[in-house]
Amino acid sequence: MKKRKAILAMLLTASMAAGTISPAFAGELTDGSLVLSDVLDDGKETMTEETPETEDFGKEDAKTDDSYHDEVVTEQDENGNITGVSVKKYKGDKLLTAFYWNAADETWSSVEGETKKPFPYTGIWELLGTGRWNIQLADAASGATKAQGGYVINHNYGTWKYYLTEKDIEAEASKLDFYNKTLPDNFYIGAEADEEDQEVFAGLYKANEKELYYLEKDGFLVKNDTRTVENIKYYFDGSGVCYKKEEMGEKAGWVQKKDGEFYWQKEDGTILREGGWHELDGKMYFLNYGSGRRRTGWISWNKRKFYIDPETVEVQTGMQSVEGKWYYFDPVSKPAGRMVVGWKTLEDGKYYFDKNGVRKKGWLTVGEKKYYFDQSGPMVKGWRSIRGKKYYFDQKNGYMRKGWVTIGSDKYYMNKDGSLYTGWKSLKGKKYYFVPKTGKMKKGWLTLDNKKYYFEKDGQQTFGWRSIGGKIYYFMPLQNTGYMRTGWLTVGEDRYYMDLDGSRCTGLKKITGKNYYFEANGKMVTNERAYPINGKRYNINENGVVTEMSKAEQFAAEILDEIGWDLYSAFKWSSSAIDYYNHDFSVPENYKNPSDYYAEYGFSNRRGNCYIMAGTFYHMAGLLGYEVHQVNGFVPLSYEEMRAHSWVEIVVNGSTYVCDPNFTYSTGKNGYMINYGQAGTWRYAGYHRIN
Repeated sequence: MKKRKAILAMLLTASMAAGTISPAFAGELTDGSLVLSDVLDDGKETMTEETPETEDFGKEDAKTDDSYHDEVVTEQDENGNITGVSVKKYKGDKLLTAFYWNAADETWSSVEGETKKPFPYTGIWELLGTGRWNIQLADAASGATKAQGGYVINHNYGTWKYYLTEKDIEAEASKLDFYNKTLPDNFYIGAEADEEDQEVFAGLYKANEKELYYLEKDGFLVKNDTRTVENIKYYFDGSGVCYKKEEMGEKAGWVQKKDGEFYWQKEDGTILREGGWHELDGKMYFLNYGSGRRRTGWISWNKRKFYIDPETVEVQTGMQSVEGKWYYFDPVSKPAGRMVVGWKTLEDGKYYFDKNGVRKKGWLTVGEKKYYFDQSGPMVKGWRSIRGKKYYFDQKNGYMRKGWVTIGSDKYYMNKDGSLYTGWKSLKGKKYYFVPKTGKMKKGWLTLDNKKYYFEKDGQQTFGWRSIGGKIYYFMPLQNTGYMRTGWLTVGEDRYYMDLDGSRCTGLKKITGKNYYFEANGKMVTNERAYPINGKRYNINENGVVTEMSKAEQFAAEILDEIGWDLYSAFKWSSSAIDYYNHDFSVPENYKNPSDYYAEYGFSNRRGNCYIMAGTFYHMAGLLGYEVHQVNGFVPLSYEEMRAHSWVEIVVNGSTYVCDPNFTYSTGKNGYMINYGQAGTWRYAGYHRIN
């Protein structure tokens, strides 16, 4: 014969300290399930043998220092889940022993104390209530089960005991560390089970054949509220005791049956059993097919999902959190509340919900595109720093950008993984620089490690010659990294000088104490005689050093300007324009080169002897760029007599030629570019170069 057990909810006795639970208990903790299977049917004999009439631990025996009392505390993780329960036995303030229940492996273990006695002890512990059932410790605030085991026995018509037997104590358990955590004082002891079908009982219960209570399905007592059962409305006070009931009229409405579930009772008193969606009392409900039971929680209908809040029995719409996860239920669907899957655009942004309807957080890959969602849900657009890297998400469509990105007037480059690139970057043979702090592509001037660079409007680094702001600069070739050059620069066979600001020098420039001259195109001038600079003439050697011309050279340049810059014309001038004047010359000491004195005299006076003639030709040949030397030696006056004489040697391609203006002047014969010993010329002897 079936023996069904009623559900009992009993308040802790006053002997339990606030914040802790005094009754000792053993058995196992459960995670939300309130159904117990270990129900004892008969315990009268055991009760007689093991329950002494004089022992009553529920009374205030803690007034003396030697009183025994217990402390039961739980441990919880950050989500409120029970991870363990510790039980301590005290005599007065002295800890006798302690046990710990580990939720992970569901085992009891003894903890070192001052006694090795097995614990929990068997015996009777005082509670309020009736009947003889498995009992359970639950949190009144959350309904979460804390512990269960043992049973309750009826004793002396009003005192009810929690009885713990040896079978409730684990025989073997590992030793574990534990710590205490104070429990709230709003706990109650509940008991529930159906002996055969294990269905949870909820509904009206009469305790002590006197007080009427109402137990919810989760074992909570209804307090300060009403419940309607079979068309009768019951009123319960703050202790859960029914203080009033009234019979309801015959009208349609919700009724709760003994199974604790709600059904819609029609006006004729029958139950609406047609399943699916119904609008009742102006609200939408979903009824089970066949039974008509009102459904809450997740509903699958017509290949769509909905959620009805168990507390409010409201069909959820909009963004809702269900068991710690966020979903969106469409308020305009038919019926309202369809769970959304995939993309959804709302007022505050665009969201994505996976195949289970859960709102996406973090990274999402759809096809070849990647997206990112904040913890609050909306799809990110624009710039976002994620784990130390910076990304850019398209302002319109929200996908992560790669490669080139233009924002306003600025350009950026994103890596293959979408992260912002900074520093130097070579792309398709062109070089770019992206500012480290912002990632912006650099344009114009950049100073880096004491070197300057320049980037065009499209960001390409500049190499070679570049005109910037009216000045010419040179940036080293690619292999030399393109920095702006300063100082001396050789490009091909040409030499340039770049000022401290990098601009190319032109004109006369003094560098380390020497003068150089650079043409309009910046090329340094070399190997020039009588080179005109700012209205004056200068000589420039093979190294580009500019020196002022001597007075003799200035005269020579003026004559060449008149007769033409030609060597033969210069020879004709020296051999004809100088009237012969025979007198001895003494070169002043301040003339390092005697030819300077000879030429100055000749150009100024247009007369002189062989030394004067040779000196004028020497300077004109020099300005014309020839290797030229004035030579002093001897030529015959007669067959036996020699006299002092001066002439010029010209060296061309290693061959030395004689140019003697005085010979031509005196004989009328050719003295231009002749050879020593040539027939018809003077016999030159004892000669040497004076410069």
